[in-house]
Amino acid sequence: MTEPKKHLDPQLLQARWVLGGVAPEEWVDQAISALDQGFDGAALRQLAGLVRPTQRDLGHLPERALAEMGLDPCDKERAVSLLVARGATLTSETILSLVEGFPAFSPRWRKHLEYWRGEPAGNYIDMAEFVHFVVEDLYEKGNLDEMRRVFDCLERLFAEGNQETRDLIALGFFETLQTSRRGGLTATLSLSRSLARCPTESGKKSDAIGKASPA
Repeated sequence: MTEPKKHLDPQLLQARWVLGGVAPEEWVDQAISALDQGFDGAALRQLAGLVRPTQRDLGHLPERALAEMGLDPCDKERAVSLLVARGATLTSETILSLVEGFPAFSPRWRKHLEYWRGEPAGNYIDMAEFVHFVVEDLYEKGNLDEMRRVFDCLERLFAEGNQETRDLIALGFFETLQTSRRGGLTATLSLSRSLARCPTESGKKSDAIGKASPA
């Protein structure tokens, strides 16, 4: 049975190319998809006809092909911004909620997307990046108010989420937090005790904190 062809997203292809995420061989399939979707041009036809091309074989064909698809030149900053805007195709709703809820996480998230060159890193790797933000940018700088807000947000997402979301928070966040390369369990215990002394937005102490901390 023939697999259905994936719909080509020219802008996403361009962002991945600018960030170094498109291998030479992939351009053949992408050019064929573009032609199938009604785009046309000499560069697209040349790319579609290549056999196991190398980087040298490509030359300036990718840039010309992108122009034939109606796209203007794009730099890395703009490419990353497009990936941020297309976040729903790269990660889970839980991670997107954290990205949107904590603007201070944005610089790390942009670097994370750039590092993965437009490919999905995986929800647990994405969550690990958020843990680094919590430990290094909040905890180590003494921003307990923002940390308390993190735990409030995670508790809400956990309560409202499905099993996949709960696993991501329990394992992806709390387990990674406990094994953080900066501070390890000592930091986790200190972090949890600090937050436990601060009431949450609902006026109650965080149950999730107590569950995550070792006895």
